[in-house]
Amino acid sequence: MSAVARPRVALRPIERADDAAMRSWLASAYAAVDGERPANLPELGLRDFGAAISRRWPEAHCFAVMSEGDPIGFLIARSGAGAEQPETAILALAIRADRRNLGYGGEAVMVLEEARPGDRFAAAIPRANGLAVYFWLRTGYRPVTVDEDALRAGDPDHLWMVRADHCPD
Repeated sequence: MSAVARPRVALRPIERADDAAMRSWLASAYAAVDGERPANLPELGLRDFGAAISRRWPEAHCFAVMSEGDPIGFLIARSGAGAEQPETAILALAIRADRRNLGYGGEAVMVLEEARPGDRFAAAIPRANGLAVYFWLRTGYRPVTVDEDALRAGDPDHLWMVRADHCPD
């Protein structure tokens, strides 16, 4: 995927040059994916972040959420072939703490959706991250049903959400 933008947000692959701009907030943003808010985390560089992403989400793509030329978050997604149409699974989305609750995360999701217009979208929310459920509901997603996808509906670690306008066949 090449760079795609909305008025305030763009997504692009994370680059080595982003390390300095992301290092101070990356560890806390990564922890926030799981609903954790630990204080005084050590800085996390892109090299270690990339290794953690590769272990946790093999074959996923990690994008920087950009605003005014600066990385303010990250989005991790994996694309694949669904039963009837291509699917993009959003595995993680995090915005740095001082930019949360300002609409950047929702805009990042819209940018990804616009870049892949024929895809079905799903988002995996760690079950310990209750705040993320509200975010995804506001963004237009709903929990997947057993009739749609029994495996995802029964996932003990994640609540899977799908775009609300997606209806099972």
